[in-house]
Amino acid sequence: MKKVNLKSIILMSLLGIFGQLKAQDFSALQQSIKFWTGTGSDSGAVIVTFPGNGLSDSSFVWGILFDDSISGGDALQKMAQADMNFSFLNQGGFLDSVSYNQYEGVNGVNNFWWNTFSFENGNWEYNSGLSAFIKKNNVYGISYTDSDPNTWEPMRYPTANPAPALNPEAVSIADFDNNNWRWFGEGNSKALLVVDFNPVNGGKSFVFGVRFDDSTTGLGLLEAISAEDSFFKINAGSFLNDIIYHSDSGIGGSPNYWGTWSATNFGNWSMNAGISEKIVDGAFFGCSYTDFSPALRPNYPQVVEAPLVDDDNNAVVYTNAESSVLVYPNPFAEKITFETEEVLSINIFSIEGKTIASENISGTKEILTKDWKSGVYFVNINSPQGSSVIRIIKQ
Repeated sequence: MKKVNLKSIILMSLLGIFGQLKAQDFSALQQSIKFWTGTGSDSGAVIVTFPGNGLSDSSFVWGILFDDSISGGDALQKMAQADMNFSFLNQGGFLDSVSYNQYEGVNGVNNFWWNTFSFENGNWEYNSGLSAFIKKNNVYGISYTDSDPNTWEPMRYPTANPAPALNPEAVSIADFDNNNWRWFGEGNSKALLVVDFNPVNGGKSFVFGVRFDDSTTGLGLLEAISAEDSFFKINAGSFLNDIIYHSDSGIGGSPNYWGTWSATNFGNWSMNAGISEKIVDGAFFGCSYTDFSPALRPNYPQVVEAPLVDDDNNAVVYTNAESSVLVYPNPFAEKITFETEEVLSINIFSIEGKTIASENISGTKEILTKDWKSGVYFVNINSPQGSSVIRIIKQ
Protein backbone atom coordinates (compact mmCIF):
# COMPACT_ATOMS: atom_id res chain seq x y z
CA MET A 1 0.00 0.00 0.00
CA LYS A 2 1.37 3.38 -0.92
CA LYS A 3 2.43 5.55 1.99
CA VAL A 4 1.12 9.10 2.30
CA ASN A 5 3.78 11.69 3.04
CA LEU A 6 2.31 13.34 6.10
CA LYS A 7 4.93 16.08 5.84
CA SER A 8 2.76 17.51 3.07
CA ILE A 9 -0.13 18.18 5.47
CA ILE A 10 -1.11 21.84 5.20
CA LEU A 11 -2.70 23.59 8.17
CA MET A 12 -4.73 26.57 6.95
CA SER A 13 -6.07 29.35 9.13
CA LEU A 14 -9.83 29.89 9.30
CA LEU A 15 -9.15 33.57 8.71
CA GLY A 16 -9.18 32.75 5.00
CA ILE A 17 -11.37 30.64 2.74
CA PHE A 18 -10.11 27.08 2.45
CA GLY A 19 -9.11 26.09 -1.05
CA GLN A 20 -10.90 23.39 -3.00
CA LEU A 21 -7.94 21.09 -3.35
CA LYS A 22 -7.59 17.93 -5.36
CA ALA A 23 -6.34 16.23 -2.19
CA GLN A 24 -10.02 15.88 -1.24
CA ASP A 25 -10.52 13.31 -4.00
CA PHE A 26 -11.36 10.08 -2.24
CA SER A 27 -8.78 8.09 -4.20
CA ALA A 28 -6.01 10.17 -2.62
CA LEU A 29 -7.64 10.74 0.76
CA GLN A 30 -8.33 7.07 1.53
CA GLN A 31 -4.63 6.28 1.68
CA SER A 32 -4.32 8.29 4.89
CA ILE A 33 -7.46 6.92 6.60
CA LYS A 34 -6.63 4.84 9.69
CA PHE A 35 -10.06 4.38 11.26
CA TRP A 36 -12.92 2.75 9.30
CA THR A 37 -16.47 2.38 10.62
CA GLY A 38 -19.64 0.77 9.28
CA THR A 39 -20.00 -2.26 7.03
CA GLY A 40 -20.54 -2.75 3.31
CA SER A 41 -18.84 -3.11 -0.03
CA ASP A 42 -18.67 0.64 -0.81
CA SER A 43 -16.63 3.28 0.96
CA GLY A 44 -16.39 7.02 1.45
CA ALA A 45 -14.93 9.49 3.92
CA VAL A 46 -16.06 12.08 6.46
CA ILE A 47 -13.94 15.13 7.32
CA VAL A 48 -14.64 17.12 10.50
CA THR A 49 -12.95 20.54 10.77
CA PHE A 50 -12.72 22.71 13.89
CA PRO A 51 -11.09 26.16 14.12
CA GLY A 52 -7.35 25.59 14.48
CA ASN A 53 -4.43 27.61 15.73
CA GLY A 54 -1.92 26.05 13.35
CA LEU A 55 -0.08 24.35 16.21
CA SER A 56 -2.04 21.11 16.45
CA ASP A 57 -4.48 18.94 14.54
CA SER A 58 -7.86 20.57 14.06
CA SER A 59 -9.26 18.62 11.12
CA PHE A 60 -9.80 14.84 11.08
CA VAL A 61 -10.94 12.14 8.66
CA TRP A 62 -12.76 8.83 9.18
CA GLY A 63 -13.48 6.15 6.59
CA ILE A 64 -17.10 4.95 6.19
CA LEU A 65 -18.20 1.57 4.77
CA PHE A 66 -21.72 1.10 3.39
CA ASP A 67 -23.74 -0.47 0.60
CA ASP A 68 -24.72 1.89 -2.25
CA SER A 69 -25.07 5.06 -0.13
CA ILE A 70 -25.44 6.43 3.40
CA SER A 71 -26.72 9.76 4.72
CA GLY A 72 -24.38 12.16 6.44
CA GLY A 73 -26.39 11.82 9.64
CA ASP A 74 -26.15 8.02 9.61
CA ALA A 75 -22.42 8.21 8.89
CA LEU A 76 -21.89 10.50 11.91
CA GLN A 77 -23.96 8.10 14.00
CA LYS A 78 -21.75 5.18 13.02
CA MET A 79 -18.68 7.24 13.89
CA ALA A 80 -20.15 8.08 17.31
CA GLN A 81 -20.93 4.41 17.96
CA ALA A 82 -17.43 3.26 17.00
CA ASP A 83 -15.36 6.11 18.43
CA MET A 84 -15.78 6.96 22.11
CA ASN A 85 -14.01 10.29 21.51
CA PHE A 86 -16.54 11.54 18.93
CA SER A 87 -20.10 12.78 19.55
CA PHE A 88 -22.65 15.04 17.88
CA LEU A 89 -26.14 16.42 18.49
CA ASN A 90 -28.91 16.38 15.89
CA GLN A 91 -31.54 19.03 16.63
CA GLY A 92 -34.60 18.59 14.44
CA GLY A 93 -32.58 17.29 11.52
CA PHE A 94 -29.88 19.95 11.81
CA LEU A 95 -26.34 19.51 13.05
CA ASP A 96 -26.19 21.49 16.30
CA SER A 97 -22.96 20.47 18.02
CA VAL A 98 -19.92 18.24 17.50
CA SER A 99 -17.11 17.24 19.85
CA TYR A 100 -13.92 15.27 19.27
CA ASN A 101 -11.21 14.96 21.88
CA GLN A 102 -10.39 18.47 23.13
CA TYR A 103 -12.46 20.19 20.43
CA GLU A 104 -16.12 21.18 20.67
CA GLY A 105 -18.32 23.32 18.47
CA VAL A 106 -21.89 24.43 19.32
CA ASN A 107 -24.03 26.41 16.88
CA GLY A 108 -24.29 30.11 17.69
CA VAL A 109 -21.38 30.28 20.15
CA ASN A 110 -19.22 33.27 19.14
CA ASN A 111 -21.28 33.33 15.92
CA PHE A 112 -19.76 30.04 14.74
CA TRP A 113 -21.97 27.50 12.98
CA TRP A 114 -21.71 24.03 11.52
CA ASN A 115 -21.92 23.83 7.73
CA THR A 116 -22.08 20.63 5.69
CA PHE A 117 -20.49 19.94 2.31
CA SER A 118 -19.98 17.28 -0.31
CA PHE A 119 -16.82 17.03 -2.38
CA GLU A 120 -17.79 15.94 -5.89
CA ASN A 121 -16.43 16.64 -9.35
CA GLY A 122 -13.34 18.33 -7.93
CA ASN A 123 -15.15 20.91 -5.78
CA TRP A 124 -16.68 21.38 -2.36
CA GLU A 125 -20.40 22.04 -2.66
CA TYR A 126 -22.81 23.04 0.09
CA ASN A 127 -25.28 20.18 0.55
CA SER A 128 -28.65 19.54 2.21
CA GLY A 129 -27.14 18.75 5.60
CA LEU A 130 -27.45 15.53 7.56
CA SER A 131 -29.84 14.13 4.95
CA ALA A 132 -27.31 14.51 2.11
CA PHE A 133 -26.12 11.15 0.83
CA ILE A 134 -22.55 9.88 0.70
CA LYS A 135 -22.10 7.63 -2.31
CA LYS A 136 -19.22 5.41 -3.35
CA ASN A 137 -15.88 7.26 -3.31
CA ASN A 138 -17.50 10.49 -2.09
CA VAL A 139 -16.27 12.78 0.69
CA TYR A 140 -18.68 14.41 3.16
CA GLY A 141 -17.41 17.36 5.18
CA ILE A 142 -18.58 19.37 8.15
CA SER A 143 -16.87 22.61 9.13
CA TYR A 144 -17.34 24.84 12.19
CA THR A 145 -16.83 28.38 10.93
CA ASP A 146 -17.80 31.98 11.65
CA SER A 147 -20.20 32.14 8.71
CA ASP A 148 -23.84 32.26 9.78
CA PRO A 149 -25.81 30.14 7.27
CA ASN A 150 -28.83 32.43 7.72
CA THR A 151 -26.95 35.35 6.21
CA TRP A 152 -25.69 33.36 3.18
CA GLU A 153 -22.22 34.75 3.66
CA PRO A 154 -19.42 32.89 1.88
CA MET A 155 -18.81 29.60 3.64
CA ARG A 156 -15.45 28.18 4.48
CA TYR A 157 -14.64 24.67 3.38
CA PRO A 158 -13.32 21.71 5.39
CA THR A 159 -9.55 21.66 5.70
CA ALA A 160 -7.52 19.93 3.03
CA ASN A 161 -5.33 16.99 4.06
CA PRO A 162 -6.89 16.28 7.48
CA ALA A 163 -5.18 14.22 10.16
CA PRO A 164 -6.45 10.64 10.39
CA ALA A 165 -8.69 9.82 13.34
CA LEU A 166 -7.29 6.94 15.37
CA ASN A 167 -9.18 3.99 16.83
CA PRO A 168 -9.24 4.49 20.62
CA GLU A 169 -9.35 0.71 21.11
CA ALA A 170 -6.31 -0.03 18.92
CA VAL A 171 -4.36 -1.08 21.98
CA SER A 172 -5.10 -1.01 25.70
CA ILE A 173 -3.71 -2.03 29.07
CA ALA A 174 -6.18 -4.93 29.02
CA ASP A 175 -4.46 -6.25 25.88
CA PHE A 176 -1.21 -6.60 27.82
CA ASP A 177 -2.92 -8.39 30.71
CA ASN A 178 -5.14 -10.65 28.60
CA ASN A 179 -2.36 -11.72 26.22
CA ASN A 180 0.44 -12.02 28.77
CA TRP A 181 2.54 -9.41 27.01
CA ARG A 182 5.66 -8.20 28.74
CA TRP A 183 5.52 -5.60 31.49
CA PHE A 184 8.56 -3.53 32.42
CA GLY A 185 9.11 -2.40 35.99
CA GLU A 186 7.10 -3.28 39.08
CA GLY A 187 4.30 -1.63 41.01
CA ASN A 188 0.57 -1.27 41.54
CA SER A 189 0.01 1.15 38.65
CA LYS A 190 0.20 0.54 34.89
CA ALA A 191 0.72 2.81 31.89
CA LEU A 192 1.48 2.37 28.21
CA LEU A 193 4.37 4.11 26.46
CA VAL A 194 4.20 4.50 22.68
CA VAL A 195 7.43 5.32 20.82
CA ASP A 196 6.85 6.25 17.17
CA PHE A 197 9.97 6.58 15.04
CA ASN A 198 7.80 8.05 12.25
CA PRO A 199 6.86 6.03 9.15
CA VAL A 200 7.56 9.11 7.01
CA ASN A 201 11.23 8.38 7.62
CA GLY A 202 10.82 4.61 7.43
CA GLY A 203 10.57 4.18 11.21
CA LYS A 204 8.18 1.99 13.16
CA SER A 205 5.92 2.49 16.15
CA PHE A 206 6.15 0.41 19.34
CA VAL A 207 4.14 0.16 22.54
CA PHE A 208 5.57 -0.83 25.93
CA GLY A 209 3.72 -1.66 29.13
CA VAL A 210 5.25 -0.25 32.32
CA ARG A 211 4.43 -0.87 35.99
CA PHE A 212 5.21 1.60 38.78
CA ASP A 213 4.02 2.61 42.24
CA ASP A 214 1.32 5.30 42.40
CA SER A 215 2.73 7.75 39.82
CA THR A 216 5.81 8.44 37.74
CA THR A 217 6.87 10.70 34.85
CA GLY A 218 7.35 10.26 31.14
CA LEU A 219 11.08 10.04 31.78
CA GLY A 220 10.40 7.41 34.44
CA LEU A 221 8.65 5.22 31.84
CA LEU A 222 11.56 5.57 29.41
CA GLU A 223 14.12 4.77 32.11
CA ALA A 224 12.18 1.71 33.29
CA ILE A 225 12.38 0.18 29.80
CA SER A 226 16.01 1.19 29.27
CA ALA A 227 16.94 -0.48 32.57
CA GLU A 228 15.56 -3.86 31.47
CA ASP A 229 16.09 -3.88 27.69
CA SER A 230 19.63 -3.37 26.42
CA PHE A 231 18.30 -2.62 22.92
CA PHE A 232 16.38 0.43 24.22
CA LYS A 233 18.62 3.45 24.69
CA ILE A 234 17.68 7.02 25.59
CA ASN A 235 19.48 10.35 25.90
CA ALA A 236 17.53 12.86 27.95
CA GLY A 237 18.19 15.85 30.15
CA SER A 238 15.53 18.51 30.54
CA PHE A 239 14.30 17.40 27.12
CA LEU A 240 14.09 14.08 25.31
CA ASN A 241 16.95 14.13 22.84
CA ASP A 242 17.45 10.61 21.42
CA ILE A 243 15.82 7.17 21.42
CA ILE A 244 17.34 4.08 19.82
CA TYR A 245 15.54 0.74 19.70
CA HIS A 246 17.04 -2.12 17.68
CA SER A 247 17.42 -0.79 14.10
CA ASP A 248 15.24 2.31 14.65
CA SER A 249 16.69 5.57 15.89
CA GLY A 250 15.48 9.10 16.45
CA ILE A 251 18.38 11.50 17.05
CA GLY A 252 17.44 15.01 18.07
CA GLY A 253 18.01 17.38 15.17
CA SER A 254 19.00 14.62 12.70
CA PRO A 255 16.67 15.49 11.11
CA ASN A 256 13.67 15.66 13.49
CA TYR A 257 12.95 16.12 17.18
CA TRP A 258 10.88 14.23 19.73
CA GLY A 259 7.43 15.51 20.64
CA THR A 260 5.64 14.10 23.68
CA TRP A 261 1.94 13.36 24.07
CA SER A 262 -0.62 12.29 26.66
CA ALA A 263 -3.84 10.33 26.27
CA THR A 264 -6.40 8.30 28.17
CA ASN A 265 -7.02 6.05 25.15
CA PHE A 266 -5.24 5.60 21.86
CA GLY A 267 -7.48 8.05 19.99
CA ASN A 268 -7.23 11.22 22.07
CA TRP A 269 -3.58 12.24 22.01
CA SER A 270 -2.71 15.83 22.97
CA MET A 271 0.73 17.41 23.33
CA ASN A 272 2.03 17.70 26.88
CA ALA A 273 4.77 19.52 28.79
CA GLY A 274 7.47 16.93 28.02
CA ILE A 275 9.18 14.07 29.79
CA SER A 276 8.43 15.66 33.17
CA GLU A 277 4.71 15.01 32.57
CA LYS A 278 3.11 13.18 35.50
CA ILE A 279 1.93 9.66 34.67
CA VAL A 280 -0.81 7.95 36.69
CA ASP A 281 -2.45 4.54 36.55
CA GLY A 282 -4.14 3.86 33.19
CA ALA A 283 -2.40 6.68 31.31
CA PHE A 284 -0.83 6.70 27.84
CA PHE A 285 2.41 8.58 27.17
CA GLY A 286 3.63 8.99 23.60
CA CYS A 287 6.93 9.99 21.99
CA SER A 288 6.79 10.89 18.29
CA TYR A 289 9.81 11.71 16.14
CA THR A 290 8.52 14.57 13.99
CA ASP A 291 9.50 17.72 12.12
CA PHE A 292 6.64 19.64 13.86
CA SER A 293 5.27 20.73 10.50
CA PRO A 294 2.83 19.75 11.90
CA ALA A 295 3.63 17.71 15.00
CA LEU A 296 2.58 14.12 14.27
CA ARG A 297 0.77 12.10 16.92
CA PRO A 298 1.97 8.59 17.76
CA ASN A 299 0.76 6.08 15.16
CA TYR A 300 -0.74 2.61 15.63
CA PRO A 301 1.96 0.59 17.40
CA GLN A 302 3.08 -2.97 17.34
CA VAL A 303 3.52 -4.73 20.65
CA VAL A 304 7.07 -4.64 21.97
CA GLU A 305 8.93 -7.84 21.07
CA ALA A 306 6.10 -8.65 18.65
CA PRO A 307 6.73 -8.86 14.89
CA LEU A 308 8.01 -6.03 12.78
CA VAL A 309 6.14 -4.28 9.98
CA ASP A 310 7.64 -4.80 6.52
CA ASP A 311 7.08 -1.44 4.81
CA ASP A 312 7.95 -2.79 1.35
CA ASN A 313 4.93 -5.09 1.05
CA ASN A 314 2.77 -3.82 3.91
CA ALA A 315 3.07 -7.13 5.74
CA VAL A 316 3.54 -8.18 9.32
CA VAL A 317 6.54 -10.42 9.88
CA TYR A 318 6.84 -12.70 12.90
CA THR A 319 10.34 -14.05 13.24
CA ASN A 320 12.72 -15.62 15.72
CA ALA A 321 15.96 -17.55 15.43
CA GLU A 322 14.21 -20.71 14.16
CA SER A 323 11.09 -19.78 12.21
CA SER A 324 9.22 -16.96 10.49
CA VAL A 325 5.83 -16.22 8.97
CA LEU A 326 4.75 -13.41 6.63
CA VAL A 327 1.24 -12.01 7.15
CA TYR A 328 -0.19 -9.62 4.55
CA PRO A 329 -1.73 -7.22 3.70
CA ASN A 330 -2.13 -5.27 6.90
CA PRO A 331 -4.58 -3.57 7.03
CA PHE A 332 -6.62 -6.08 5.03
CA ALA A 333 -10.08 -6.12 3.46
CA GLU A 334 -11.42 -9.31 1.85
CA LYS A 335 -8.59 -11.73 2.65
CA ILE A 336 -5.35 -12.12 4.54
CA THR A 337 -2.45 -14.35 3.54
CA PHE A 338 0.04 -16.31 5.66
CA GLU A 339 3.34 -17.59 4.25
CA THR A 340 5.81 -19.80 6.12
CA GLU A 341 8.36 -22.52 5.50
CA GLU A 342 7.53 -24.08 8.86
CA VAL A 343 4.46 -25.93 10.15
CA LEU A 344 2.63 -23.49 12.39
CA SER A 345 -0.75 -23.24 14.06
CA ILE A 346 -2.56 -19.93 14.33
CA ASN A 347 -5.58 -18.70 16.26
CA ILE A 348 -7.21 -15.42 15.28
CA PHE A 349 -9.38 -13.66 17.84
CA SER A 350 -11.26 -10.36 18.01
CA ILE A 351 -10.56 -7.45 20.31
CA GLU A 352 -13.39 -8.80 22.49
CA GLY A 353 -11.56 -12.13 22.83
CA LYS A 354 -13.83 -14.14 20.50
CA THR A 355 -12.07 -16.79 18.40
CA ILE A 356 -12.54 -15.98 14.70
CA ALA A 357 -10.43 -18.67 13.01
CA SER A 358 -8.01 -21.50 13.80
CA GLU A 359 -5.71 -22.93 11.14
CA ASN A 360 -2.61 -25.06 10.64
CA ILE A 361 -0.24 -23.32 8.24
CA SER A 362 2.41 -24.79 5.96
CA GLY A 363 3.46 -22.92 2.85
CA THR A 364 0.87 -20.32 1.77
CA LYS A 365 -2.62 -20.04 3.25
CA GLU A 366 -5.33 -17.48 2.40
CA ILE A 367 -8.15 -16.78 4.85
CA LEU A 368 -11.25 -15.02 3.54
CA THR A 369 -12.23 -12.07 5.71
CA LYS A 370 -14.96 -10.29 3.74
CA ASP A 371 -17.59 -11.03 6.42
CA TRP A 372 -15.43 -9.88 9.33
CA LYS A 373 -16.35 -6.56 10.88
CA SER A 374 -13.84 -3.72 10.71
CA GLY A 375 -11.45 -3.38 13.62
CA VAL A 376 -8.44 -4.82 15.39
CA TYR A 377 -7.72 -8.56 15.54
CA PHE A 378 -4.93 -10.56 17.14
CA VAL A 379 -3.13 -13.60 15.73
CA ASN A 380 -1.60 -16.08 18.14
CA ILE A 381 1.20 -17.89 16.26
CA ASN A 382 2.48 -21.18 17.69
CA SER A 383 5.62 -22.93 16.46
CA PRO A 384 7.90 -25.58 17.98
CA GLN A 385 10.23 -22.75 18.97
CA GLY A 386 7.61 -20.72 20.86
CA SER A 387 4.60 -18.48 20.40
CA SER A 388 3.84 -14.81 19.81
CA VAL A 389 0.86 -12.53 19.27
CA ILE A 390 0.64 -10.04 16.40
CA ARG A 391 -1.97 -7.37 15.72
CA ILE A 392 -3.79 -7.02 12.39
CA ILE A 393 -6.47 -4.56 11.24
CA LYS A 394 -9.56 -5.19 9.08
CA GLN A 395 -10.58 -2.13 7.07
